[in-house]
Amino acid sequence: LSLSWLDAHPGQTPPAWEDSHEAAQAESTVDTGAPPTIRLRTLGSMDADWAVKTVMAIEERIFEPERREPEARLRLSFEAGGIAVVAEVGEADASTVAGYAFGVPLEGVSEVEGPKTDPNLGKENTFYSTAIAVEEAYRGLGLGARLKAAQLDAARALEDADGAPRYLYSSGRNRVGKADQMTRLNRRFGAYVSNTYSGQYGDPEASAIYYRIPLRELVPTGNRLLPAVE
Repeated sequence: LSLSWLDAHPGQTPPAWEDSHEAAQAESTVDTGAPPTIRLRTLGSMDADWAVKTVMAIEERIFEPERREPEARLRLSFEAGGIAVVAEVGEADASTVAGYAFGVPLEGVSEVEGPKTDPNLGKENTFYSTAIAVEEAYRGLGLGARLKAAQLDAARALEDADGAPRYLYSSGRNRVGKADQMTRLNRRFGAYVSNTYSGQYGDPEASAIYYRIPLRELVPTGNRLLPAVE
């Protein structure tokens, strides 16, 4: 704030300081007009065809080829134990998918580095987050956090035939250096790094962290902390 402003505006309260870097970053990401109408929706099996096609198109725009999920894996989100959540912008009859969060039982991705050596593989107690992203035009609105929260809530809500919780954990992978923002977001939901793998995504220099999120309250069991089962 300069003295010239004070001279030109006698008796007025100076404007609040603004972080110019953060303001410029926000303006470059989000329209400064009225916030768009956004709704989160959990999809069913009838949505598989259009939803998979839409997600594949988004991933082609925002991800390098090595991080794009194959169609067959995306379709697993619409089978038993899978979860598919989308964030839609606009009215229901003319909406646009702004982001998504897909996931499957850990056993459905047993060929992937991380899941294939997870000690919970075969126990059918872990949900694996296969794909979560937000279109560039809608970043800065908190959609990533809302999608992750919805995904985890849906995983907690799933039950087995006998009414027991289907999942005790959620896990996933983040590419080091390219998905660091997602890594920080996952930590907000209780994620911790289970392992780190090098030579990933077809690149000998690329690494991925494999994280785990407990879905239940942790209780002591001997020398370990395990999720409580209600």
